[in-house]
Amino acid sequence: KYQITGTVSVEGVPEGFKDLVPVYADFGKGRLAMIGRLPFSGPASRPLSLEVKLPEKPKRILVNARHEVLSRDN
Repeated sequence: KYQITGTVSVEGVPEGFKDLVPVYADFGKGRLAMIGRLPFSGPASRPLSLEVKLPEKPKRILVNARHEVLSRDN
């Protein structure tokens, strides 16, 4: 099992915004696995704390990797 922690922020959205923001494990070579979704309501920051069983150690953890939720690149 792997313990994944961090903070996820949603900014620039109206107060009425509601969505589930996906979290992925990236195993390299284009292999992504969704490991969770974080519920958000309006602009906010919230802690991420997941304990997940994975087939191998991920290279990195990504949020909204496939742009399922509206986003902009900075």
